[in-house]
Formats: sequence, structure tokens, C-alpha cells
Amino acid sequence: MGNKAVVVGMKERGGKLAMRVVESRTRRPMEAHIHASIAPGTTISSDEFGSYRFLGQQGYRHITVSHKSGAHVGTTNSIEGVWAALKRSINGTHIHVSSKHLPKYLAEHEYRHNMRHLPHLMIDRPMFSFAR
Repeated sequence: MGNKAVVVGMKERGGKLAMRVVESRTRRPMEAHIHASIAPGTTISSDEFGSYRFLGQQGYRHITVSHKSGAHVGTTNSIEGVWAALKRSINGTHIHVSSKHLPKYLAEHEYRHNMRHLPHLMIDRPMFSFAR
């Protein structure tokens, strides 16, 4: 994948999903995104990707999961389900997603995921947000 822009996703245990495009998977952009999005002291569950190694020394409680061993825990398993749903959405509905519009597709997927327990409001909320 190299240093090209990538999608990162974070999901609170039992809570909301946040997905963003970051400039690369290297430590600095990932670190900036994590610090802007997650409060110090938070427990973060992640895989063993190298850009996450610093989290334990920067005020977070960091739990790693080894995908090689087949291990999964709570939110790590949950975010894996989010990625699978996003891929199905792209392949089944959108067929192709351009990098120019990727943030919009992510915002749509994030909104639908976060509203999944309130389906009766999923259409009403955006409709009422438009000026009349």
C-alpha cells in the first residue's frame, strides 16, 4: 500500500463509528489522527500494525490483537465487521469509488452505521436539516 492515502476507522465499544481518509499509513499522520480523535487515557484495541506501537507511551492503554494467531477482541472484531460492510456496500451498490469522492462515501457509511438503531429517523434527520 505504500504511503498513499488510506481509510482509517475507529469504533467505540457499543458506540459510534468514525471513518476518515489520512494521507498515509506512516506514524505521523496516524498519530495526528488518533490524537485529534481519541482522548488520552482511552483504551485502544488494534492489530499489531507498526504505526500503532507508540500508543502505549502516549497516554493510551493499548491492547493489541494478533490476526496471525486468529485472535480477536471486542472492538477490533467490531471494526472488522465495519470494513466488511463497507466493502460489500462499495462492491454491491457503488461498484467503484473514486478517491476524490471517498470522504463522501465514508460519511454515508458512517451515518448509516451510527443510525442503525434509529431507522425511522435515518431519512428524516437529513431532510429536516435542509433549509426550506
